[in-house]
Amino acid sequence: MAEQDWGPFRALVKELLQDPQARKRIEQRTDIALRTLARWISGETEEPDRKRLFSLLAALPGHRDALLAAIRKALPDFEAPLIDPATSLLEVMQMTTHQSLRTGPGDTLFLGSESLCGYSASLCQAQVVQNTDEEQRVPVRRSRNERSAAAYPIRCGGAVAGVFLVSSPQPDFFSQRLQSLLQLYAYLLGLAFETEAFYPPDRIRLRLMPAEQIQRPYIVGLQQQVISLLQDDPSLSRREAEVAAWHQIEEELLALPESHDQERRR
Repeated sequence: MAEQDWGPFRALVKELLQDPQARKRIEQRTDIALRTLARWISGETEEPDRKRLFSLLAALPGHRDALLAAIRKALPDFEAPLIDPATSLLEVMQMTTHQSLRTGPGDTLFLGSESLCGYSASLCQAQVVQNTDEEQRVPVRRSRNERSAAAYPIRCGGAVAGVFLVSSPQPDFFSQRLQSLLQLYAYLLGLAFETEAFYPPDRIRLRLMPAEQIQRPYIVGLQQQVISLLQDDPSLSRREAEVAAWHQIEEELLALPESHDQERRR
């Protein structure tokens, strides 16, 4: 076995800790203690825990490429997870018939294992619910504007890039002909994604997300969080700041007390 070369990684971590912004992000967004980082730098810890390495990468998106390159000097087989175990699906576009396509942060929603989209993504299979009020077999978020729903994973082979969801205020809306048409749409959507956007189902570990009314107050503050991140770390691009802000909101929602579990399932 070739000898592990942790030198570049130790030097980079030492450099990052000298940067007040990077140090602050590590302290706020990871559970890695400073004494642990000191052991990494000194070499007292021969091989850092991989879960903590994943956490470090997530906390410092602006340094991700450099960190990955340094880690792979010692661990050539190291691969950052495509979807973190704590991650849920994020609804990125919503369109209602005869309604403006304009959307704001408040129109976005996190969907987890309590949702039809989450269930469909986890199994990499289409799921159709003809009556959401009566459905007991699969998880469904109840909404006054949704009485039937169909979810189609956007996939390539056995990997998933997202979910195409269509819902209706009418029960029993999805005929076999319509289901076939929607399956075709999902296939065509898959052609628009790059290969690296598809995630193997065994990398997807969705959790319960709170109900829509609980998520809204957190989500409407997205842009303010983005501005704060850009002010704290000018090296970030706006896209990186938005991703980091969504991760912060997600973590806050997942950290809510267990008393919200009932609301998560509604």
